[in-house]
Amino acid sequence: MKTSRLAVCALMCSVWCVKALAEPTCPPERAMRLDPVALIGGREVPGKPEFVERHEGAEYHFESAESRAVFVADKGKYAAVDGGACGSMGPLSGVGDARRATVYQGKLYFFASDGCKATFLRDPGKCIEVAAAKPTGDAAATERAAELLDKLTAWCGGAEALKQLQTLEMTTTNVTKSGDKEWKNVRTTRIAFPDRFAERDAWNDSWWEFVSAGGVGGSKSHKESIALAESRRAAFVRWMLRHPIVLLKMRDRPGFVAMADEPKAESVPGDAVMQVWCAGALTRIAIRESDGSLLWIEFVGRDETLKIGTMRRVFTRFETVNGVRMPVEWKRIADDKEEKSEGRLDTCKAGVQFEEDVFRVAKEYER
Repeated sequence: MKTSRLAVCALMCSVWCVKALAEPTCPPERAMRLDPVALIGGREVPGKPEFVERHEGAEYHFESAESRAVFVADKGKYAAVDGGACGSMGPLSGVGDARRATVYQGKLYFFASDGCKATFLRDPGKCIEVAAAKPTGDAAATERAAELLDKLTAWCGGAEALKQLQTLEMTTTNVTKSGDKEWKNVRTTRIAFPDRFAERDAWNDSWWEFVSAGGVGGSKSHKESIALAESRRAAFVRWMLRHPIVLLKMRDRPGFVAMADEPKAESVPGDAVMQVWCAGALTRIAIRESDGSLLWIEFVGRDETLKIGTMRRVFTRFETVNGVRMPVEWKRIADDKEEKSEGRLDTCKAGVQFEEDVFRVAKEYER
């Protein structure tokens, strides 16, 4: 990972917001020179160069062949979380530095900066992102959710219009300042249903992109294209599934679950609320009972400061694109507090013929 890419990542914090961080003076160290098996076991032991294992772009050193064998037998337990992505900013940030590693609840985390590490240690629960469990309920809850999904589908244009929706391209533009420098961010989201997703964030002359295509993930920039750790790819797919139209398109996919939700004292009322789960993404959706109109969605995600919390998008304007009613403007509410910025699509196009290269991913991890 090049220094410029990390600097852009630190500024843009991937898909959520802008947060200025000092640019590192050198690329992040990807070699974990303390034995990770020993470290997770409570001992700080230097590894030896003759006992090395590479995994998801990071290099791990071990005190012995036996320790390396333990690692190889259970990489999910001993390798850095999310392929070594920054433990504070999350799986859709840049990679962390192995020299800034820590162990929390038996898991190894890397961090992009000392500030990121300190932020994590102050409140790990506000930094750690995980897939949601499937909601549970009885047959009545399932039937009620199906009824609500049918109403929402009809309001959005109908099942046939959704079936004909094969591709989507959406763009947003924001201008932010970091110190004396102005940054123009253009985010382009491209989707080819059912399972190809790409999202590019362009910041002035630099850009960075995540891709998931057919269960394989990649990260691209204006300088390089690399493979993506599976947990990071899964996190990216969960992010793509926060769009209500995408969720409706996933309704017939294996593993899709919908349950009528228990009534709550909502800060923004909804006539009827359901929980929808797909590929680890759990989203609450509120509609108006009388006509099926979409009111808001809610999910656990990151706010403008990159802290994990309950995020809500209250939709305020819609446009019909190729027969499908799309949300194009919304208010953001984090933990029942309205954020300063509002969301808005500049463009929303359906039926776009994408170049095959859009969803092509690299097979190699960075070295």
